[in-house]
Amino acid sequence: MARGQSLAGEINVDRPGNVCAGGKLCWKPIGKAPNDPKGPGKGYNYSDKDMSADGVLKLMYRGGSNGKSKALLKAKGANLPRAIAEQIQGSSQATVQLRSSDGVCLSLTVSGGDRLFNRVN
Repeated sequence: MARGQSLAGEINVDRPGNVCAGGKLCWKPIGKAPNDPKGPGKGYNYSDKDMSADGVLKLMYRGGSNGKSKALLKAKGANLPRAIAEQIQGSSQATVQLRSSDGVCLSLTVSGGDRLFNRVN
């Protein structure tokens, strides 16, 4: 997440083997699997009740046409890098990027009338 031109910090969700607590899969496709011959699914859900990857509880990405994609990140707890929330506290604009291990990068600048939740507990 960036504020102005400086990087406020990053949250890494790197799960070797895609396995979370209890042997459950962390990442699941929304709808069809990405390699389904009938076409790819709509996106992905990530869930880790232990929040071991930088405090991330849930991450959802749903693809769509231009301006219709959605991303949601819910992170909290002791593993959350606190510097990010502290650095964007009171900011009117922030740039958020989702980067995949295969090089895909989705970027969004959130400002003024958009939703920018940056609560520090």
